[in-house]
Amino acid sequence: MSNQFQNPNNPSLILPLDKGRKGRVGLLHFGFKKFGFVWDLGFRIFDFRHPLRLASSEASRRLGFSLVEVILAVALFGLFATALIGLLMNSYGSNLQAAEKDKANFYAQQGLEAVWSIRRQAWNFLVNGDHGVNTNAGYWQFIGTSDLLDDRYTRVVNVNNICRNASSQIIDCSAPGAIIDLHTKKVSSKVTYSAVTGVNNEIELISYLTTWQSKDWIQTDWSGGSGQINWSNPTRYFTDDGNIDYLVNGEVKLKNLGGGCGTKIWPFDVPADYTYDPAKIEVIGGFAQLVAQSGFIVNGQSINAGFDTSLTPWIFGSWGTITPTGSWQSSGGNPGGYARIQFPTSKNRISGGYFQQSFTVTAQTINSATLNLDWIVSQYSGAADSLVLYAFVDPAAGAPALGQEVWNSGNQTATTPWTSVANINVASKITGPGTYYLKIAAYVDYPGSNRQYAVGFDNVLLTWSGTTSASYPTDRPMIDPVNFYTAAGIERWSSFTETAQKNGGEIYYQLNADDGAGWRYWNGSNWVIASVNDYNTAAVINSNLGDFPTTTAKIKFKAFLASDGSQSVRLDQVNVGWGQQTGVSGYAISGWLESSAFNTGSQSSLNLISWDEETANCAPACDIKIQIRTAPNSGGVPGIWTPWFGLAGAGTYFTSPLEQLLSADLNFNQWVQYRAELSGDGNATPALKEIKINYTP
Repeated sequence: MSNQFQNPNNPSLILPLDKGRKGRVGLLHFGFKKFGFVWDLGFRIFDFRHPLRLASSEASRRLGFSLVEVILAVALFGLFATALIGLLMNSYGSNLQAAEKDKANFYAQQGLEAVWSIRRQAWNFLVNGDHGVNTNAGYWQFIGTSDLLDDRYTRVVNVNNICRNASSQIIDCSAPGAIIDLHTKKVSSKVTYSAVTGVNNEIELISYLTTWQSKDWIQTDWSGGSGQINWSNPTRYFTDDGNIDYLVNGEVKLKNLGGGCGTKIWPFDVPADYTYDPAKIEVIGGFAQLVAQSGFIVNGQSINAGFDTSLTPWIFGSWGTITPTGSWQSSGGNPGGYARIQFPTSKNRISGGYFQQSFTVTAQTINSATLNLDWIVSQYSGAADSLVLYAFVDPAAGAPALGQEVWNSGNQTATTPWTSVANINVASKITGPGTYYLKIAAYVDYPGSNRQYAVGFDNVLLTWSGTTSASYPTDRPMIDPVNFYTAAGIERWSSFTETAQKNGGEIYYQLNADDGAGWRYWNGSNWVIASVNDYNTAAVINSNLGDFPTTTAKIKFKAFLASDGSQSVRLDQVNVGWGQQTGVSGYAISGWLESSAFNTGSQSSLNLISWDEETANCAPACDIKIQIRTAPNSGGVPGIWTPWFGLAGAGTYFTSPLEQLLSADLNFNQWVQYRAELSGDGNATPALKEIKINYTP
């Protein structure tokens, strides 16, 4: 039986040393009490019968057995305590290592998401190599070759090409037959750090990115000829230097010069030199064109602004890394029904949802276009990194591009009541007749904790007013020179070309060689007398002009300007070539062609260029090289063009027909144009068969 020595500052344990002799005890001092034992380093033997002397030797001998027991107990406790402390330390160390690994994994995932964001900005921003990333500019961008986080985590994001075999399987780029796929990039995000244990660790995540959202502008036919400033007819182009043969469908070549040695040009600069009906055709400014009649005022608007009974015709869509839901709510609107976007509970994600409806504009010129809407934040469970509502007017359906909106709410930090916004000017987004898409949207950047949000829209109405395009004569009025042209000493007519802007219309011709007695056209085998509706295009006449009569050495044309009423048709110039039949064939040694300006529909990033060519019949003397330039939109037409760009930058050329990456300096404009330059040896010609420009709107 033991008793507690009553001294709180010096805990002790009293041990009876001799059951038969009361009053003698051993006092063992311990510094603390744990698991039922009190531990100290002191030990005394007291005889309470004689407090000033120790116990007898016999008592001491008996007391020695108890001391051994105590020492053994102390030793056992030390063993158990050491094991327990080691276990606790290991557990603590494991928790620290797990936290370190979680943070490294988070930073690696963040690195991949940063590259995904950069890809959305522009494909050609994904430069091969090692990079760091940050958002110092307000958006993700590459910086240096790595970035340091929390002063201990080093992150390296690597971007590289991938290669494929003939079966489109990904293979090592050093393998035989490997072809670089410029539409795919391999991205790795590696985070290295020194663990609490002193061991160097790393986390690496890998992803593959593609240009799946991109589009192609392809031209395979130029037989419609020059004169088209902006792209509408896929068989036409803007201009050339006169040394281009575009008449055969599906190819552009250098012109066969033949034996022509004279040219007659009709420039339409003097109205008195031509016969025409001034009520239908005017000769002004160096060209002949159809006379336009004034247009009239038209109006239009979107529908189902109040969402009173349903969403129709609104359609819901989404983008981001987690999908919201769009629904019609029968009550709670401003007033009545409304459209709601519900963002699910999540964290560390981005999510966008939108409703869109199409509307058609028939006006050629927009006088005004305004948008009114009501909006609400109906659920806000906690602070988001950002929550913004938007409105867009886009030329194409699909997910909107942030930064192109006509209105935004700014970042929202709490629920709101219904708020009305009136008279948002959207006229700049409607560039002419066509189909447009009104979109109302919301975008959430979730924080690091689970949160849920909901927003709503009501009374969304877009109205527009404008003037229709001018109307033009549809009865194909004609114009012809007053006088014949005489080519003294002619042996053959060699060429017939036009410079015109047809805008979807056409110009037809008849020829005359006998002082107006008989207008002729090519019937497929001969030049025969034409009735009022018999005529040919310039291309057909050019192909068969060598068979046109030369007996009188005279020639004159009659041009018929054909329009469906909406097409402005303009004839700038007509050229006729002639000369001696030398029997010698030969090609121009160089020539160039500029395409029409192609409208991508929005600010776009340019990705890749490639083309099909045929040069085997004259290689290496024959060559084709291409340049690209872009321009912003300026009221529905191209603004100021960039310089012409090639593979190495401004003023250079693309010389390989295989896919090549376009310069980032061409990004974020709306209009694109290419220039093709052909060269040969005079005996043969290269041929351009197709050109393709890949871009992301």
